[in-house]
Amino acid sequence: MNKFFIEIGSSDFDTLLPLAENGWSGVIVEPVKELLDNLDVHDNVIYESCAISDVDGISTIKFCDPLRIPDTQSWMRGLGNITGWNHFWKDSWASGIMMERDVTVMRLDTLITKHNISKIDYMKIDIEGSEWIILKDYSWSIKPTMLKVETEHWKPQEELAKEEIFSVIERILTYNDYIVYYEKSDLYAIR
Repeated sequence: MNKFFIEIGSSDFDTLLPLAENGWSGVIVEPVKELLDNLDVHDNVIYESCAISDVDGISTIKFCDPLRIPDTQSWMRGLGNITGWNHFWKDSWASGIMMERDVTVMRLDTLITKHNISKIDYMKIDIEGSEWIILKDYSWSIKPTMLKVETEHWKPQEELAKEEIFSVIERILTYNDYIVYYEKSDLYAIR
């Protein structure tokens, strides 16, 4: 059976497209359409222009305009978030770089149902601080074999301190039979 991946927050660099080039099928999710349109197109990949969160509907995304980012700061192309979290929105960058727009938002369960996904071999989530919200909301009806989740921007939220966020997510993952470990700013979970 074919291997399958989901990438949430692809931007237009450091993507999982090498898996597609090696026969995997998958879904790439990126709410900034300009970035999604920059990706190479593969017949075995679904390209979804939306944001994944804990609700279905419409939300406003704040992001760095990929057309206005200086070459020396190309890493900023992937900065964007729908939760209002603003660690990166420093005044020195705000002049002409920041944009806002409404985007479709869906839960991970909705994405899986929409595309009739029956298995996930690898899932990568990198959405600048809201990754844990997706994991906390997810039903775990389909358990990815391996997860890579950026944790670098997990900040205290209204109801949870940063340590509590890590604790909640670790409990969810271990309850679902994952081995969890960390490397620098990423969480890995393997079944």
